[in-house]
Amino acid sequence: MASESSSAVSPMTVEELTLAVKWSGKEHTVRVCGDDTVGELKRRICEVTNVLPKRQKLLYPKVGAKLADDSLLLSQIPLKSSFKMTMIGTVEDDIIVDQVESPDIIDDFEIEQDEAVDIKDKEINKEKLRRRIAQHKIVLRNPCREGKKLLVLDIDYTLFDHRSTAENPLELMRPYLHEFLSAAYAAYDIMIWSATSMKWVEVKMKQLGVLDNPNYKITAMLDHMAMITVQSDHYGVFDCKPLGLIWAHFPEFYSPKNTIMFDDLRRNFVMNPQNGLPIKPFRKAHANRSSDDELMKLTQYLFAISDLDDLSVLDHKKWESFDGVNGYDPMDPMGNITIRWDVTTSTEVNHQIRVSIFNYQLFRHVEQPGWKLSWDWHGKEVIWQMWGAETTEQGDCSAIKGDTPPHCCLKEPVILDLLPGAPYNKQVANCCKGGVLTSLTQDPEKYVSSFEMSIGSALNDGSGPRMPENFTLGIPGYTCGVAVKIPPTKFHEDQGRRQTQAVATWDVICSYSQFRASSSPACCVSLSAFYSETIVPCSVCSCGCQGQRGAAQCVKRGEVPPVLQLGHNEPPTPILECTRHMCPIQVHWHVKQSYREYWRVKMTIRNLNLVRNYSQWNLVVLHPNLRSITQVFSFDYMPLDQYGDINDTGMFYGIKYYNDMLLQAGRSGVVQSELLLHKDAGIFTFNEGWMFPRKISFNGYECVLPSPDKYPMLPNISQFLAPSILTIIVFSFCLMLTIF
Repeated sequence: MASESSSAVSPMTVEELTLAVKWSGKEHTVRVCGDDTVGELKRRICEVTNVLPKRQKLLYPKVGAKLADDSLLLSQIPLKSSFKMTMIGTVEDDIIVDQVESPDIIDDFEIEQDEAVDIKDKEINKEKLRRRIAQHKIVLRNPCREGKKLLVLDIDYTLFDHRSTAENPLELMRPYLHEFLSAAYAAYDIMIWSATSMKWVEVKMKQLGVLDNPNYKITAMLDHMAMITVQSDHYGVFDCKPLGLIWAHFPEFYSPKNTIMFDDLRRNFVMNPQNGLPIKPFRKAHANRSSDDELMKLTQYLFAISDLDDLSVLDHKKWESFDGVNGYDPMDPMGNITIRWDVTTSTEVNHQIRVSIFNYQLFRHVEQPGWKLSWDWHGKEVIWQMWGAETTEQGDCSAIKGDTPPHCCLKEPVILDLLPGAPYNKQVANCCKGGVLTSLTQDPEKYVSSFEMSIGSALNDGSGPRMPENFTLGIPGYTCGVAVKIPPTKFHEDQGRRQTQAVATWDVICSYSQFRASSSPACCVSLSAFYSETIVPCSVCSCGCQGQRGAAQCVKRGEVPPVLQLGHNEPPTPILECTRHMCPIQVHWHVKQSYREYWRVKMTIRNLNLVRNYSQWNLVVLHPNLRSITQVFSFDYMPLDQYGDINDTGMFYGIKYYNDMLLQAGRSGVVQSELLLHKDAGIFTFNEGWMFPRKISFNGYECVLPSPDKYPMLPNISQFLAPSILTIIVFSFCLMLTIF
């Protein structure tokens, strides 16, 4: 190796050096700096020879084994112009060999926040990043999208278990990978960044079906050549992935405020610790594949933070405790109920509060008996007055002296919405619905509920009320997070000509989980088709079994149900028609006809609950052919495009004043409609149950589908191809006439 400088480079120099390297009979030149490491030199050599750094053996006179230490600074090696460096190594041919022989990095270290800040702020590390920005070009596979955030993903142990063995790479893929990427793509551009070679990255992503998946696109892929070597006072020299490289190349799209990176090694985001999320490593795929749900939970986290203006202010290490992570519905990934707490006026001792509850779910209602909002006060706060709602109890207010006692003195008040027809002087805008909220899409005028109150402190010490904690909605299945302060809400007055704003505003996000709502499903699906005599019923005990502890009471058809004893402000206990599946709702999907360019389906929804009607019911269906639905005859229909251009999910609901009320079990407890769908070339098929839905939910409750091996099967085609005896006789007779 020769250097333009004939003298040894000092330890602190950043002077650029031109080095000569001989390999395979050719001489190559690379440019590095004295503050670069041997590992960085090997990366530069890899750029011109395609020999991976770990395959390189560097020979240089009188330096011994120093060049085997990738962390050694080049400034610590005596350089002379009269010598050239020789490299021995082979170009990588087998990408699998690359990965099997790669070191298994398990000694990741926890870098304290102060040291992480120190590392990223070191001028020597900043200079290395500037050089990498100037030297490395990021090739876009797909355009950056305006208004989207950026998700950067590692591969090994993040998306793929690269150390286990399997006949098929798909067996080592992390569970829910494609569902995760499809969901994330709605709000995030996706880049892949691996510490291995680009050849490995491309081949592995192809094997996993990531590069040609129609539901999402990869914006770019980066490999080890985009990494830099940094120096730490405590841990020495190591490689990392600087997101500043991406931000510098695409400043109009990405920045620290809208970027998040998943990696199982914390050291990889030491140059941008505020943007890194340490993901749990996916190892031993065969043993952990059935229990690993990390990507499913992270999907909800990505959606929970997707509306935030600045992701860098979050502590991503505590992502599992963030609002909404544990309640993910892939058909409504961003659905939630938001409690908004607006301080409209404020004095030292009293606050005027407006509380609004928004149902931001696409198809899930808040049904009777409605919401029952509750929270915990920090101290001795009391509610002096309330409009649009009321507390269930006043509590003990004897310690408070005055002519007018407070409305409520409980530390944990429970608030109910007023009923329709409440006194006019008790009403406020969007109140008095009995706690019932419709979904955001089905009835946009009734998806919000509000009330106002005056609060203060019971102590005469001049202290004012504080923001409460531990919010609950009092609805099964919902979990609320902590209050997050947001920009103050703005209000419009005088028909929009004047605008005012709150003194302060907090949001509390409440997410839904069907597993928390009920231990058993609430509906099931049966199937049939014109080409088969088989009717596939709901699976036995889909929602419970007759006589089983905890199962609903049932009545045989024709018998009279017992007299009901209704609890105060509580829904009636279900009494069902006795069936093998014991579900309150049964949905039947019948493939009715097939035309040349269209096919026809009949959907029937049957209420088997003898003591309940369903007003403003809805049915959400997931099927790839819904993008070409032509006509819905007796229901209203709305597509739910939650994943960009993917239109495979739709909501069916009743026509107002015609069939929007599904009555209790009996002759009137049925609604039905037919659908006409176009046969899309390239995807339509009768094979393998393609004509049946992938998912169905009724009023937000996911329905139990039959096992795919029980779906109606196509008849043996030979039955249609085999000629009848009459056909053979007629054909033979015609042939004889032709001959003679």
